[in-house]
Amino acid sequence: MAILIAIPVMSQSVALQQVTGASPGPVTVDLTMTGFTNVGAITYTIAYDQDLLTYAGSGSIPYAGGTILINSNTSDILKVIWYNNAGANINGTFVTLQFNYGGGFTAPLLFEGLQEITTHLGVPIVATYSNGFVEPAAPVGSALIGVANAIPGANVAVPVTIFDLGGLSENAASIEFHIAIDQTRLSWIGVSDNTLGFTSSYADGVVTLIRTSLTPLVTFPSPILNLNFTYAGGGDAEIAFMSGSEVRDTEGNVLNMAFYDGKVTGMASPTSPLLSIARMSSVEGEEVVLPPPGGSYVNPVAVNLPVFSFGSYPSVGSLALSIAYDDDLLDFKGIDNGPLGSGWTVTHNSGEISIVRSSAGGITMPNGILLLLRFDYYSDLAEVTFQPGTIVTDTEGSPVEVITVDGWITPIFQLNAKVFLQGAWNATNSNMNTALLAAGVIPLTQPYNVAPWNYPVGETVGAIPANVVDWVLVELRSGTAAVTTVDQRAGFVLADGTITDLDGVSPLVFSNSLHLPGDYYIVVKHRNHLAIMSATAQAFSGAILSYDFTDALAKAYDNPSISNDAMVELAVGMYGMWGGNGDGNGIVTTPDYFQHYLPQRLQTGYKSADYDLNGVVSTPDYFRIYLSNRNIVTHVP
Repeated sequence: MAILIAIPVMSQSVALQQVTGASPGPVTVDLTMTGFTNVGAITYTIAYDQDLLTYAGSGSIPYAGGTILINSNTSDILKVIWYNNAGANINGTFVTLQFNYGGGFTAPLLFEGLQEITTHLGVPIVATYSNGFVEPAAPVGSALIGVANAIPGANVAVPVTIFDLGGLSENAASIEFHIAIDQTRLSWIGVSDNTLGFTSSYADGVVTLIRTSLTPLVTFPSPILNLNFTYAGGGDAEIAFMSGSEVRDTEGNVLNMAFYDGKVTGMASPTSPLLSIARMSSVEGEEVVLPPPGGSYVNPVAVNLPVFSFGSYPSVGSLALSIAYDDDLLDFKGIDNGPLGSGWTVTHNSGEISIVRSSAGGITMPNGILLLLRFDYYSDLAEVTFQPGTIVTDTEGSPVEVITVDGWITPIFQLNAKVFLQGAWNATNSNMNTALLAAGVIPLTQPYNVAPWNYPVGETVGAIPANVVDWVLVELRSGTAAVTTVDQRAGFVLADGTITDLDGVSPLVFSNSLHLPGDYYIVVKHRNHLAIMSATAQAFSGAILSYDFTDALAKAYDNPSISNDAMVELAVGMYGMWGGNGDGNGIVTTPDYFQHYLPQRLQTGYKSADYDLNGVVSTPDYFRIYLSNRNIVTHVP
């Protein structure tokens, strides 16, 4: 008789230590691994709050025979990469990470993005991951942003108060607060009742308050000052302390503080009607050049801008909309009545529109489009805003508090960019090969709707256009960090490096109506090449923006903490995106070989390990691309 013996399996888990009661200054965080055997390669991606934590290095690695790289290739990401060709058993502290902690807030440490553990043969090891944090010690004081009520369109003062919890008086000297506001509902005016003499500034939705002194405070006025705003309505407007807010003593030491956020809330009833003008993008008017004797004019574009009402508000006796628009950029052409039909009275004069509807028996405002404003649109950001005089009354003639949200028409962004992919580079003709197109394996739907890209829009074509090398994913960012991404588009890259829209000819169009004309970084991603980003933010308006990455290394964003160049030199004065990154994690390393090349070797089709983009996974993908690029890291955060 066979006897079955149950052998317990040790749970395989990875955890970041939770540090509680930390004072400002150096802290250490252990990264532990439990129950792992025969480990050959490890890749961890750890996100941390750069305003609260500054990476200061790591302790020694107790597992001999391997090599570890801890790479802070962005300001708020650590990449931990380790491999051991013979395999190692790991059970305990894998590495101790060292930080300087600013204090005042809880600082999370999060496994974010790619996490991968494999055996020395490249077989994945499944594990569970636990995040950690650094928790501040008991506070000696607290700072509080108040809660204030306001009517939409009115000014409001929000108090900021400091409380001594037993260690601020005669210690607190210098104070620096960074306070984020809801820009969609609050417009900054300034501070008042500023008895402690703070200097104040405002930029991009952040209020900065600074008081510098070598003399400690003994008492704290209540409040220390007021933050003054104009409240636009539309719901609660959050006002929150940001990390980096701190109070220091006369020696410059950070004191432990607790921070409590506030908000402005509307005085309107929750059942009040909400009126909203759409925010939309449009192509701009076209300039027409006249024949001799010359001159030109702009031929505008017709745009219908919806006005919405939400909540299906009943028993409205009268509805009056007072709307202003930029008459330098828009010509008003009238309205389309919408679901309430005719009966509107429209008056128009020099950038102002009055639209009135009344009924003795009462009308019900629809839940959706109320009417359409018809404009001829010329160019630039053209704002369309509700004005005082927008009034709703019930059937008894009593005013009803109404919430309003303004809108605009903004240009569509068009990008004419050029990049080269190292894998497809043909040195003979200084162009790229289109072997994937010739093999008929390029998918009709963009391939970036999976991890790690997770781009949700399914751009699809009926046929792949001529001269296409492959799909690419292009981002616009208001800053360098990934969280500042405002728009994404999938498009094609052609043999000459030109990135096009889905027709294979036109510039790539970005039409997310939430972004406004301004400066944006351009990021280009490919499914098995390292991403690149423009060296500086580029000015987008309605004109087609051209940006050529290929003619200078300096065209790509450079992270000085990374030793390799941001692009590979393909020929003298010609540059392209590094190949060999089959898993898209931003570094060419062992998983690109074990997880992609080995399983796909000698396979044909549209493969992640087809690094030279010729339709077959073979030795040139390994020797020419992967092996020569091993440990190359993207400069894109």
